[in-house]
Amino acid sequence: MNRKNAKLLTLLLALGIPFLLWGCSGTNSQPEQATIPVAEITSPEAGSNLPVDQDILITFNAADVNGIAQVELTIDDEAVMVETVSPPVNSYTASFRWRPEEAGSHVIALTAFNVEQTASETNQVIVSVIGPGQVSIEPTDEPAPTADIAAIEPTPTTEVVDAPTPTASPEPFASPTVAPLESADDEPQVTMLVGLNVRQGPGTNYPIIGRMAAGETSKITGRNDFSSWWQIEFASNAGDRGWVAASDEFSEAINTDGIPVVSAPPPENVAPPTATPAPSASQKPTIFSFTADRYAIAPDDEVTLKWDLENAQSAFLRYDDKEEGVAAPGSKTVSPDEDTTYVLVARNEVGETTAEVSIDVSGSSPTPVPTHRDGKTRIANKQSIDFDDGLVYSEADEETDFVWDAGAQSFTQRNGASGALLGSSYGDIDVNDCEDAAYDRPITGIGSSSQVTGCYITSNDRYGKFYVSDWDLAGNLTVEWITWNYRR
Repeated sequence: MNRKNAKLLTLLLALGIPFLLWGCSGTNSQPEQATIPVAEITSPEAGSNLPVDQDILITFNAADVNGIAQVELTIDDEAVMVETVSPPVNSYTASFRWRPEEAGSHVIALTAFNVEQTASETNQVIVSVIGPGQVSIEPTDEPAPTADIAAIEPTPTTEVVDAPTPTASPEPFASPTVAPLESADDEPQVTMLVGLNVRQGPGTNYPIIGRMAAGETSKITGRNDFSSWWQIEFASNAGDRGWVAASDEFSEAINTDGIPVVSAPPPENVAPPTATPAPSASQKPTIFSFTADRYAIAPDDEVTLKWDLENAQSAFLRYDDKEEGVAAPGSKTVSPDEDTTYVLVARNEVGETTAEVSIDVSGSSPTPVPTHRDGKTRIANKQSIDFDDGLVYSEADEETDFVWDAGAQSFTQRNGASGALLGSSYGDIDVNDCEDAAYDRPITGIGSSSQVTGCYITSNDRYGKFYVSDWDLAGNLTVEWITWNYRR
């Protein structure tokens, strides 16, 4: 990471058995204890040809029975995303938008760390970036990059993610599709469009008994009353049957006429999974993902929003001065007439968690300033953040911009960086607002009931905006930001 004073750890590849959550169907034995986490880049696929100077959505998963505490994503051996997962989770899904500026072969690599600071094997994907007028090129084999990360302090784990939210690469490079199913004797079958958990019953309140990988197929043996879950042939310690979500976002089924309704054991009669304790009633809801298949559209075009969350009693989607109830995981196709910010709201008796997606409609606003770096991450007390690189570190050095002080509920400016609080919605703030903001004032007053937005100037003189969407009693923050490629 080329930081002189950052506290570094050497990645260790320990021998061990991966977490059962990522096992294949047909496994009849379960390891007593997982020793290393599992990391997987789900898109783009290896060998993909991608456009130069266009946004590419990199999506990935990480899992560990003891809890994922940190993930590191690198491109060509340079860290582009180092995210502390606080509190740690058994299964973690996230994404990163990458805009490649150079054509050629590039190596995308992911490493995950559990609460014991044990590293996964580095999962790498080699892709080809194509310039205008170029033909497809074959990626060259390169050694897996090795990266270092800053030390972290883990906190207790939470529930496993049921399924990642599938996302599409920007036009015109669409996500790969599953080939049409073929079935002898009109046998009902289902093929996974994404990696999907297999559960003991038809609902996320049932234990996970295994996992089906994208492209795997199984025979359908039943359905629930609402046809929202398929019962399939799946061998595990729980028997020879399992259940997968029937949503067409996650799976594709054929020959489904006449599939019988199958009763499932009452959830209270099923022992909870030992590796995934139920969410605490003292926790706010968790929003795992809130994405769009495109973030800039032409007038009259459509865009599909997708989300996943847990531990919420109710969830809503806010836009155009209205609020509508939604289910999770879920999706909605919209066609905004002008630039619109969509806010996902998850509520329970403890509080409210939000996430935002902004859609730019061409013709309704000036050409946007290019983004230098953007992202969303968790930052703990006394950790520092560098908005130019989009990285969080346990110790501040000469390149970081702000240090989070949970006791003072404020960010301390460093190395010439400046901040300014604004009362505007995060999606409405543009670079002109940040040019006109009043800087050199403390970013303070960040508490459990506040959702803070503002602007900043980095230590490298770039303008950016930030949004603090969540705060907990342990002093951890969820921060979303965009740093523009625009200097003062």
